[in-house]
Amino acid sequence: MRLGEMKLAHESFKNASCIAPVHSSYQLTFAEYYRSVGDWNGYLICTRNALDFALNKKTIAQAYRNFAVFFQMQHLYQYAAFMYYLSLEFDSMKNFVKSQLEVLFQKANTRFNQPTEPEIEKLLEAYDIPYGANFSVLELALNMAVYFETTKRAHLALEMYEIILELTGDEEIHSKIRLLKKG
Repeated sequence: MRLGEMKLAHESFKNASCIAPVHSSYQLTFAEYYRSVGDWNGYLICTRNALDFALNKKTIAQAYRNFAVFFQMQHLYQYAAFMYYLSLEFDSMKNFVKSQLEVLFQKANTRFNQPTEPEIEKLLEAYDIPYGANFSVLELALNMAVYFETTKRAHLALEMYEIILELTGDEEIHSKIRLLKKG
């Protein structure tokens, strides 16, 4: 790609990122673009946006893997390993994460054990990285679900409840979904 095309692509990504700041899959795509051009600030902003507005565990896991890549590029290998391990709490890409950890262990010339909960908490707090689903997203989904239920739009209420169930595994929400599906 020529320099002029790169600049145009960069501007297009910046504009699109502003248009769709809450669309997590777009934000993860934008993050990958920023990584490819070495813009780590853009990469972190888009990764954090994806995490803040994640509607499923897969997105949360990917955002944590993105943070792992960032830490790895900063030669903070233990933190990178911690983020890879943390991503496994949210999806089951075990083989991929295992291979990434092996590469990381070779670069670091050491192996890192799975972190303890206090170690994860300390890292997340130090870098202002939230753990899991954003409470505001859950609250909004719940409010929308209730609204859709009261306005007799069960199919939309189901969508919102399914987001909440995906992110929390809450048994009350699961029961609510079963009731709505019965009609």
